[in-house]
Amino acid sequence: MTAIWSAKEAALKALHLGLTVDTRRVECRMASTLPDPTRWQPLAVTYRPYAVGDETPPDRVLPGWWRTWGRMC
Repeated sequence: MTAIWSAKEAALKALHLGLTVDTRRVECRMASTLPDPTRWQPLAVTYRPYAVGDETPPDRVLPGWWRTWGRMC
């Protein structure tokens, strides 16, 4: 849960939006299996600025990495 929230917040900051937008428009995808959570793992964060069906630019996809370190994520 911490990794997902951190990824969403980091992606919105990278887009210069911060928490001014609904975080439900941000999706975080991580590998479903973790061979070793202490090693860096890829993730992808997708920001959907508009509702489905709107004529809008494509979604923004931002790649990222995460891992655990002790009790930290």
